Amino acid sequence: MRNMERREFLRLSGGLSLTPGWAGNEKPQSFFAGFAVLAGMRSTVPDFWRACDDCAALGFRYIETDNSGLRLAEAYQNRTTEFRDEMSQRGLTLAGLAQAAALSDPARRRETRDRVLQAGRFLRAVGGKYIAALFSPPRVPGLDSDQVTERMTPEDYRQFASLANDLGRRLREDMGIRFGYHVEGPEYKVRMHERILDLTRAEWFDFIPDTGHLQSAGLDALKIFETWRSRMSVVHFKDYDPDLAWERQGRRGQGTFVELGRGRVSFAPLVAFLKETAFTGYVMGELDGQPERTEAMRDYMVRNLNLRLELGS
Repeated sequence: MRNMERREFLRLSGGLSLTPGWAGNEKPQSFFAGFAVLAGMRSTVPDFWRACDDCAALGFRYIETDNSGLRLAEAYQNRTTEFRDEMSQRGLTLAGLAQAAALSDPARRRETRDRVLQAGRFLRAVGGKYIAALFSPPRVPGLDSDQVTERMTPEDYRQFASLANDLGRRLREDMGIRFGYHVEGPEYKVRMHERILDLTRAEWFDFIPDTGHLQSAGLDALKIFETWRSRMSVVHFKDYDPDLAWERQGRRGQGTFVELGRGRVSFAPLVAFLKETAFTGYVMGELDGQPERTEAMRDYMVRNLNLRLELGS
């Protein structure tokens, strides 16, 4: 399927050369540029509204947030008019939600289905467009989530794809909401995205690449974009510095996400590629756990990457 998708993309694009030098004569921006608020944080609903105020003041119009712990859809499921009014007062649209989903775990199938569909119903009511599935692996005693991911079996992949297809079909057909796989570093390292995208239906399950996670896994983001362009509906722009040391809760490590322009991701060719291929989805800036850096992220997106936060501007 990957080779077929690549050939189809090249046919539709007129065989354009996908090397860094091809971006000299860019087409206009046809995608929405926004910001993923409260990424990688344990947050409350008041935190969400404060983040919305910050984004509105900086000129953002489209946002995403992680519903997994925040439970925004649950908090406002019976108050969608109130939510829309609050967003309208700020000039914002909730374009999408990230949602943890135990797609490969039969024991949690009903729980996963209920939460994802609830998020979809909420998004439909408030004008949202997509759900980014964050893979939640089965719980295995004695193993951390990365180890479980590395030991995924063919049956685990089949379970994942079956539920992803079912939810994607129901969300798209019943609610007009897109459903896609937001892949993270450990999953890229075992090429989990390739197996899942090969097993799922393109019309029901999208690919949502994250540039920071791609960089952390040692993959070339532009090549990934080229290969899977036909499945992409949302892109997360995140940067990664492999040399930066960190310490959290007594643990130490090296390599962490940083604000755009301070890591190793080369964003200009990615922007040029998305423009040249007339991408019409969402490009969301994202920085885990550092809401105070939202302004710096906005500045890089607007000043360095020449992104427009409003397509009409």
